[in-house]
Order: sequence, then structure tokens, then C-alpha cells
Amino acid sequence: MRATALLAALAALAACAEPTSNRNQVRVVTFGDSNIDVGYLGDSLVVTSYIDPLPMHERADEPNSPLTLAGKLEVLGAGLVVRAVNHGLGLSTSDTGDFGPPSHQANARQSINGVTRFEAEVLGVGAPSWAADSPAVARVQAFRPGPDDYAVVGIGGNDVAHNLSIARTAANWRWMVARWAAAGLAPSHLLLVTLTPRIGVPAGTVPDRNDSLRAIAAEAGATVIDLCAYVSDDAGESWRSDSLNVGDGVHYSDGVRTWLARRVLATINP
Repeated sequence: MRATALLAALAALAACAEPTSNRNQVRVVTFGDSNIDVGYLGDSLVVTSYIDPLPMHERADEPNSPLTLAGKLEVLGAGLVVRAVNHGLGLSTSDTGDFGPPSHQANARQSINGVTRFEAEVLGVGAPSWAADSPAVARVQAFRPGPDDYAVVGIGGNDVAHNLSIARTAANWRWMVARWAAAGLAPSHLLLVTLTPRIGVPAGTVPDRNDSLRAIAAEAGATVIDLCAYVSDDAGESWRSDSLNVGDGVHYSDGVRTWLARRVLATINP
């Protein structure tokens, strides 16, 4: 049943994709928490990235599912030949601490042998295995980005659940932007995705964080993909429609993921 559904999703995406050309090739790493990591059919979570220990994870040698952001970037290339690497990880935060269950303790700035997850997965530095993974998963698809490569970063939503302040989340985003620039990469090739509504959090939590994200991007010349503006009429306090999330008020629907992929591709290849 799952294989049939995935094939149907792939066919539907391919039908609306423009032809790709070998003249234009780009590599993209998608980095972040579960919204970057996963693929849904309806309200059912059916696939996660190869670094996620959940039972439905992809193997490192499998192609990306067309239900994940990485898979959609490849299928909907719109004139580009895209190689996307899915380095999303559910439950992760932008921070350094060991949050969540033992199998998900690889946060963006958490360090193993002196290399943070962000540096390993986005910048291809060391690409270590995290001892907290169960079993340990080497970041074997990691690559060192060059001047024509991009990263899509969507992380910070889980910071709220662990009582991280807005200032601390902002500092973590600023650190990621600085690490990208220190690697000699164009700031505009770092695409920062605004946070979507999260039901049950204090008022202002999402809007204030997104204001910080936009300010950091403006300072550094990074690019903002304003997903929040697409799904919310009140700056991220609530969803514009229940159909835009999978029913939990946290994870956006497959259609939103498709919109995000198209926005990323339009930014890369205007």
C-alpha cells in the first residue's frame, strides 16, 4: 500500500514538472527539523530522512521520496537538474543541548568530536556519526558546498517546546549564517525558511522569532523563504486553513511542502 501511494505521488509530481536540462545542475542540502525531514500522505507520516532513526526512514543509498522537500526539489526541477540531500531530523532544535529522546539528540549546534551537526550536514565538515543516533548514522551524503550550491534551513520550531528564548534561537541562526559565510559561500545561497504556526504556544512566539530571522537575513544578505506568510494571515499565530497542516497544528501538509519546493526552485533559478 505504501509503495503504491509513493508511486502515485511521484507520477503526480512528474506530470507537472518542467523538463530538466543537463546544462543547469545544482546541489541543495535541506537541513532542519521534522518539517524539513518528513513526507506525509494525508495526515499519515510515511517517510523520513536517512539520518532519522524512525522505522520508516530511507536508506542512505535510496533516492529521495517525492513526498519530502528534497525529493520534490529533484522532481520539480523547473529547468534544473537538482541533486538534493535530506538532512532533516525530527525533534531537533537550533541549539547545542541534548533535548528529546536518546535517538534524536543531534541538534544543530550539538558537537561530536568537535564537529557540529550543522557543520557536518550543511558544510560537509567531517560528516561524523552521532553516537546519540540509534544505531549511529554516518552523514554519508554530506558534501562540501561550492559556489553554485545552496542550503535550505528550516529549524527553530522545536526550540519553543524546550523553553529556548527568542534571543537564543536568534543567536543560533546568526551562528549558522556566520559559519556559511566563513566557508566562503555566498550568503544569498543560504535560504532561511520562516517558522509556521505552532498550536498551543504563547502568543508572539512564532511572529517574534520570524521577525528575528528576517532581521538576521537582512543583516547578512541571506535569503528568506517566507513560508509563514503563505500559511498564516496573522504572522504565524494561527493557520490560515486547517488543510495547511496535517491535523496536529505543527506539521504542514504535502501541498505546503510542494509550495515550499517551488519557492526554493524559483529563488535558485529565477
